[in-house]
Amino acid sequence: MRIFTYLSGAILAFGALASRPAFAQNSSALIQISAQGRLQYVPDNRGNTVPDFSAVGYRNGEAAIPTVPVAVMLAPATGDNRARIQAAIDQVSALPLNASGFRGAVLLTAGAYPVNGSLVVRASGVVLRGQGAGPTGTKLLATLRQQHTLVEFMGAGRASVQGSSSKAITNSYLPIGARTCTVANGHTFAVGDLVVLRRAPNQAWISLLGMDTLHAQDSTCVDWTPSSYTIDFKRKVTAVSGNTITLDAPVVDPIDQTYATGYLLKYTWTGKIENVGIENLQLDSEYSSPTDEQHGWDGVDFTNAQNGWVRDVEVYHFGFAAVRVLTSSAFISVLNSKCFDAIALTMGERKYSFCIEGQRNLVMDCFTRLGRHDFMTGARVAGPNAFVRSTATQQLNIAGPHGRWATGTLYDNLVGDGPLNLENRLTSGTGHGWAGAQNMLWNCTAATATVQSPPGHVNWSVGTHAVVTGAGIFFTGPGYVESTGTFVAPQSLYDRQLCERLGGTGCATVTANQSAVAEEQVIVYPNPVSSKVTVYFSGSKGQLMLTDTIGRVVREQADFEPGIWSLGKLAAGTYLLRVTTAEGKVFTRKLVRLE
Repeated sequence: MRIFTYLSGAILAFGALASRPAFAQNSSALIQISAQGRLQYVPDNRGNTVPDFSAVGYRNGEAAIPTVPVAVMLAPATGDNRARIQAAIDQVSALPLNASGFRGAVLLTAGAYPVNGSLVVRASGVVLRGQGAGPTGTKLLATLRQQHTLVEFMGAGRASVQGSSSKAITNSYLPIGARTCTVANGHTFAVGDLVVLRRAPNQAWISLLGMDTLHAQDSTCVDWTPSSYTIDFKRKVTAVSGNTITLDAPVVDPIDQTYATGYLLKYTWTGKIENVGIENLQLDSEYSSPTDEQHGWDGVDFTNAQNGWVRDVEVYHFGFAAVRVLTSSAFISVLNSKCFDAIALTMGERKYSFCIEGQRNLVMDCFTRLGRHDFMTGARVAGPNAFVRSTATQQLNIAGPHGRWATGTLYDNLVGDGPLNLENRLTSGTGHGWAGAQNMLWNCTAATATVQSPPGHVNWSVGTHAVVTGAGIFFTGPGYVESTGTFVAPQSLYDRQLCERLGGTGCATVTANQSAVAEEQVIVYPNPVSSKVTVYFSGSKGQLMLTDTIGRVVREQADFEPGIWSLGKLAAGTYLLRVTTAEGKVFTRKLVRLE
């Protein structure tokens, strides 16, 4: 089986599919499950495989996010609370770091805190915590009537490469998924070194992608240039054997010497902050109308930061993003957080919900409503990054990579009611062109999915529940599409890859499709839900019954096929969902309907 084949610079993804050998039902042709229960990656004729996307998030996924002891506690006061909260942050920032790299948490007790400006964390080891994101918890209310970020984690400086350490990569072709490369003689790389894997394309690559004709198609567009697409991928050296260097995360953009030159360089990152986070609170912004643009713009930003997190945070009414990880930041986890009802004009550079511009970040178990570009990556984003088990409702535009070459992003079990696209956006904007490559849709659910592969590269769709096509608004051409409408094993590629990377011995093979969902894997999401809920369980059909808190049946459906269930005009509140399978097995789940 070939993931993609070359013919006159084009990828014949459907041709590769047609010639696949038969594998076990409900497994992917790209990734098999061995007799020992391990993932086996099937290479194409150039050695490309699906990469391990799991080396992302706080501490590379290798450590749990801690509960940091409270150092300062603050209660709400009438009027503007910005100076009080900032003083508390500064007080904790002045404390010494403990052995674990933390100074302490600022705890904001329950209540509302009007904040007329930005709150900025500039020191490592500082956490901002509330007492819950619900109506009886802690709410920060942005009252400044101009565009601003409410909470900023802001380090100084940025990663700087050591030019004297640069060594050319000598592999004639460095494939997708590889973790080793060969460098020229005379290197000084050692285990533990922080390095960047630099991919420097040439003009032939720009022409291969067709990104040298954008201006001819639209005079407002800017053609791509090689220097603008030289991208550094942050890695760490894990082994050295002669001139062969092993890295902690795989290649997510192949280096073909015909089209690009590769380098390995050491880097330092002075001035960054790390071990910072925000948790258990609600952020909201005042506004004067549904199209008001002079108010809170970002809920939380990370600039020159690594190993940080956002968890259990709800963000309402900001204009751009609930969380934005800027290019200079890495290893950020955004967990169990929500973005509701952005307030701004519905047009470019607005309503981007969860916006990832940096590398090696994780967005998991998150929810967004009325976003324009949900779960999106920006320009020239270096992977891996991962969006896992997250939901977008009432989408106003596409989810997925937005434009200008984001590579190595995993979209794993995302659910949306709009488009989820991996595409060539050509002249959109000022020449977005190819949104990216080596991006994977794995067991996702959407209304539609446009999946296209750039020449010499690939985008994958595996197990997508959607109308999947290679025909887009700006461009038509096939990507790699497999098992449309039927989930494959493992249900979560991220979960399984992480477990195996960390040496887990009990990485269970989970869910092949709706008829093979393990009993404990009854899936009900999103939860809380706005209008439609996805329900998966063992068996081809079952019965759903929804009861209120006093046991009254408020909605039910017989012969329900696992998938999306509309809640109609059901009132907001808490309910109990009873799932009865065709085999007579009964499961119950709490379900919360939002207003």
